[in-house]
Amino acid sequence: MGVELLFALRFAKFLAIALFLAGLAATFASERLEAKRRSVGLLVAPGFLLTWGFGFALAMLVGHSLFAPFILYTLLASFVALQAALFYGLAEDRPRRNPLRIAVLCVIASFYFMVYRHAL
Repeated sequence: MGVELLFALRFAKFLAIALFLAGLAATFASERLEAKRRSVGLLVAPGFLLTWGFGFALAMLVGHSLFAPFILYTLLASFVALQAALFYGLAEDRPRRNPLRIAVLCVIASFYFMVYRHAL
């Protein structure tokens, strides 16, 4: 039962990350405020919450401390990416370039922290 649960949680987290990334892409690709708000509300926010919900469940199942450096760094980076999407997606006439750069850099940093977690 433990191995099946581990694989199920990993797959669910993968799908949640895909939802979060698709929401970021949809938010920054949209021109209209209503489309940006819809993608933030229906994709980015639920993707973020599901990613971290499944991630915390995985950490507890595997035995990682929730205060491990790679978890805290990844949480901070993904939270900043979420904030960049909220900043751009929830108001009219905001520039896209800097929030997009911040979101992309933070997503790359999140992946780096998760892949190279043993080096931290």
